[in-house]
Amino acid sequence: MLIVAAMHAINKEKLALSTQFVGIVFTVFSIGIFFTAQLGWYDTKSLKHSYIEAVDQNNRTYRAPTNYFLNSSLTFTQGRTLSQWPGHFFLANSLGSTSSYEVMTRLNACVPLLIKPDRLPNYSKLSSFIKRHHQYVLSQLDQQGHFSYDLFPHHVWSNPLLSKDFYALDKRTIQSYRIVVESKCLNLNNGAVESKVIFRSASPEIYVNE
Repeated sequence: MLIVAAMHAINKEKLALSTQFVGIVFTVFSIGIFFTAQLGWYDTKSLKHSYIEAVDQNNRTYRAPTNYFLNSSLTFTQGRTLSQWPGHFFLANSLGSTSSYEVMTRLNACVPLLIKPDRLPNYSKLSSFIKRHHQYVLSQLDQQGHFSYDLFPHHVWSNPLLSKDFYALDKRTIQSYRIVVESKCLNLNNGAVESKVIFRSASPEIYVNE
């Protein structure tokens, strides 16, 4: 309402030339000062795929669906899980989009530019979150050890049909988690999606029952 009132008042006044000039300068150069959403990008046939694996007491591995993380599920769906990606695709986000035409061309040809693998990814913040989330999950289980994460109002739902084994898992038997990131090229061959992993990194075991 304040903006509407201000614009209504300004409409009756003629802006000074200096004010017009300052407004134009700030509009043109504000992208370098303030956060501005990019509403255009190139899609590619490649992506950085990050996901979480759960390991039970029998050392069986299950991929956790993004729904499992409730109000953080969109963050996991979009792969916004780490601040740095050493060894992985350069200038490409987790869903394979980029603002660079050169990067798009290289990713579509599966000859990507890679970030120098001169360090390990920093898993500490995500590991802490996973430990806290697991403790919350344990407080919400039914008698069979199930957790109804699909009933949460997610922004983007993961397909429950693809994670029946994880849903059926008694969450009390989970002993650890792993953070996995794969940079991979995708290709469509006779209607089937093929993937070629260029670089894979995985965190140490994140033990949750210590």
